[in-house]
Amino acid sequence: MKQVKAVLLVGGPSKGTRFRPLSLETPKPLVPICGKPLIWHHMNAIVKSLSTLENYQLSQIVIIGFYNQTQEWNQFIQNSQTEFNVPIRYLKEQGRLGTAGGINQFRTEILESNPDYFFVLHCDVVCSFPLAEILKSHQQSGKEITILGKRVSKEEANRYGVMAVDPTSHVVLHYAEKPETIVSDIINCGVYLFSATSFFNLIDQSSRDLIREPEQDPGFLQLEQDLFMKISHKHQINCFETQDFWIQLKSAGSVIKCTEYLLKILPSQQLAKNEEGRGQIVGNVIIHSTAKVDPSAKIGPNVSIGEGVTIGSGVRISNSIILDGAEIKERACILYSVVGWKSVIGRWARLEGVPDFSLAGEEKSNGITILGAGVSVSNESIVRSSIALPHKELSGSYANQILL
Repeated sequence: MKQVKAVLLVGGPSKGTRFRPLSLETPKPLVPICGKPLIWHHMNAIVKSLSTLENYQLSQIVIIGFYNQTQEWNQFIQNSQTEFNVPIRYLKEQGRLGTAGGINQFRTEILESNPDYFFVLHCDVVCSFPLAEILKSHQQSGKEITILGKRVSKEEANRYGVMAVDPTSHVVLHYAEKPETIVSDIINCGVYLFSATSFFNLIDQSSRDLIREPEQDPGFLQLEQDLFMKISHKHQINCFETQDFWIQLKSAGSVIKCTEYLLKILPSQQLAKNEEGRGQIVGNVIIHSTAKVDPSAKIGPNVSIGEGVTIGSGVRISNSIILDGAEIKERACILYSVVGWKSVIGRWARLEGVPDFSLAGEEKSNGITILGAGVSVSNESIVRSSIALPHKELSGSYANQILL
């Protein structure tokens, strides 16, 4: 029985500022997407994928980051261990050590119990996570590293790490990180599989002559620049290319598109149905069992409604996320928006964002509307493409603003 571990890279509080105001209330990896913390979807994919393979056992999930291990983290880890029946461990980095520094710092813990392979997943990417297929491709290739890749438009590719890949053998011939010129349209998706022992040998070899900036931590190391770029010409990297959805959650607005993708792959029994007394459901919608939805409300498509939410009569919600404890009063309309925890939206109020914000850019004028926790929107107000920090009282109408 071959042993497999999984490493989830979650970063820390000094990162993820573009994820505000959602990350002001809870760490980015624990922000709810489709009713579950973001990082839960990675864990779920790992456990499900390996359960389909014979002769492989998931021995441990390791979370690496530099968040303080608060009660919120401890409770999440405890609940997840119970749910997935897999040991889960949080390892705190001494600081910002880069995408490989934390892995290198905790190599003893990762190699404990002698795993044959370990996955590494960035917490800010969400996709179909074809991990079983990646494992099969990795074994067939005979390489030490497999990177999940995806084709994107050439105009978009230079925003990511890109790989020139042999179309027959799938060997990576060249790797470049955010190149200024067009190198390839196959991007690095931030999901990797490493052969355990040989991976750290490659790390040691590639970091011997590494020149660091004076202010950098001695343990700082990047998978992309310090490993992939250095060894790609040696043809030691395999690429598994996916045709499925993939999204990087850089900004808070990207959670809307992410929710749309994840709702499509949820088991049908988890989706809301048109039942008497639960409102009219259109398309893919998930509603927590404790939420109260007026029968005259129209919900969907692509909507997630959290625990303890109250939806009043005549409310219309589409392509939005309503977080725990929020109240949406009569005749309010919410489109392409995120309503924060315990926020209150007044009667006939309208929240509106721009469709496909996550693909349209990072400017606030292109954004969805995002309300932090405890925001109050007065009756008949209109809020378009704006961001409101927690506990604001919005008594007028706003467009393309950041409301501090």
